[in-house]
Amino acid sequence: MAYRNPRAGIRDKWLGCVLAAQIDGETRALLLLLYHYMTDHGYVSVPRAVLADLFQVDERRISERIGRAVKAGLLVKRPASGYHGKAAEYAAVPKGTVRGLPFKPRRLLPGPYLSTVPFEEANPA
Repeated sequence: MAYRNPRAGIRDKWLGCVLAAQIDGETRALLLLLYHYMTDHGYVSVPRAVLADLFQVDERRISERIGRAVKAGLLVKRPASGYHGKAAEYAAVPKGTVRGLPFKPRRLLPGPYLSTVPFEEANPA
């Protein structure tokens, strides 16, 4: 029996969620561009400088738009990505699901030390 990746086809499911989401036009335009670079399994990694050049805006505007997409629940930053010299990698999350992710998203809590809480505890159903 052949192995089937549980994230296969996530990219196309995610596109429908992006089009139906209640987000501003700038964020939607960024997500549609990320869709173009995304793998079939829903992973995308594009340097902010490249995105800023394509949109002709400052890199900080790109960071804000990505932040709004994460807050809307459409993207999740992959752990251990996005350090100096390496672009951050994001995973597409069809709205309202966390199934199929190869890692458990964690939410950082403010405090003297950055502590983490499992996703289920930070976001009760």
